[in-house]
Amino acid sequence: TITGDLTVSGTGGGYAYTEVLTGDMKIENTAASTAFEVQQDTGAGTAVLIDQNTNAVSLSIASESTSSDVVDFTANSQTSGVVFQVNSNSAQTATLAQFASESSHTGTRHLVNIRNDHASAVNATCLQLDQDSTGKSLFIDVDNAATTAFTSRGIHLDYDKAGVVADGVTGALYGFDFDIDDAATNHANSTVTMTGGRINVTSANNQGTTKNVGLDVTVSGADTNYAAVFNGGNVGIGTS
Repeated sequence: TITGDLTVSGTGGGYAYTEVLTGDMKIENTAASTAFEVQQDTGAGTAVLIDQNTNAVSLSIASESTSSDVVDFTANSQTSGVVFQVNSNSAQTATLAQFASESSHTGTRHLVNIRNDHASAVNATCLQLDQDSTGKSLFIDVDNAATTAFTSRGIHLDYDKAGVVADGVTGALYGFDFDIDDAATNHANSTVTMTGGRINVTSANNQGTTKNVGLDVTVSGADTNYAAVFNGGNVGIGTS
């Protein structure tokens, strides 16, 4: 049992300190100070390494915090590389990251919030997905079981332009920009169909007053307004 502060320090040279602890260890701190601190000043070594050789949780954090951050990363000196990285090369049915909430509170909140706060970072992408196989790049599953009045959106894009475009400057804004390219030379006997967007709206039962709308477009306010522009190709209505 050690009561008070335990400080192990050295300046290098012939000094070395190595201690192997077996069994359970507990650090309990009742003061308003840091209970455990690791400071790595020199060298390229790892500050903290957890080597888990059994099928159990490697790191578990049980927090009673109500408004403070549970985990806080500060990497203001990072100019390249990755701040937080997860590698799982043996995954079969495993999930690399999961965020779940069972709170019934009706307050407005974001379960995951990704922000780029500096207006000058014009080439920063908030979220990038790289899919090298034929599976889904993004899958959104909404299960709506509401029976009272509601308005539900599977995807809600709110793009607000607030800047005043200067004299002689041209600006272009796209709410959705789909770019699908086939760069391969396919076999002469192959069949490839590329579809930029597909909408399927179906009701299992038409009891009551029901209406399905595949596409609803409203355009207004500009000198010239187009609800749709088709450049090249055919427009098929009622035909496949």
